[in-house]
Amino acid sequence: MTTERDFANLLAPRSRPADWLHDKAEIRLCKVAAVNTGDNTVDLYFGGDTTVTIPHVPRLASYSPTVNDNVWVLYQDNALLVIGKEA
Repeated sequence: MTTERDFANLLAPRSRPADWLHDKAEIRLCKVAAVNTGDNTVDLYFGGDTTVTIPHVPRLASYSPTVNDNVWVLYQDNALLVIGKEA
């Protein structure tokens, strides 16, 4: 089970500014927990855990989210982006 501490470590900025040069972007399958129409973002369940959400994750304009969609998310350091729905 993923804990809030795991999410905090995932989203925490790196200690050295040059670390981003060595970090590769990863892609993960997540589930949409909520759709925020005001700022065109979604809240996500990350990595199969449905107890903790990551709020206000931006999405590509071409994707129209729905709660419970399985979506592909790119992330690097503390940057996340929903790129689309799983087919």
